[in-house]
Amino acid sequence: MSFQVMVSPPGGVWENDNCSSGTSSVCKAKAGTSALEHESSKRGLYLGLVISSTISFSASMSLILLVISGLRLRYQ
Repeated sequence: MSFQVMVSPPGGVWENDNCSSGTSSVCKAKAGTSALEHESSKRGLYLGLVISSTISFSASMSLILLVISGLRLRYQ
């Protein structure tokens, strides 16, 4: 689940570059980045989501590797 949250974040992703027309093109959002990351009111919540997903993904991968490696339990 934590992997899927990073692949398709809530709020979706930008489908195209949001650039202003003019002599120098300034892009507010790049294609493929999260839409919630660019909203200032929700940036803190998005950062919390990224951090908690990273921690949970790391913990689950560590647990899977410990089980696969044959970690012996003290009481069987």
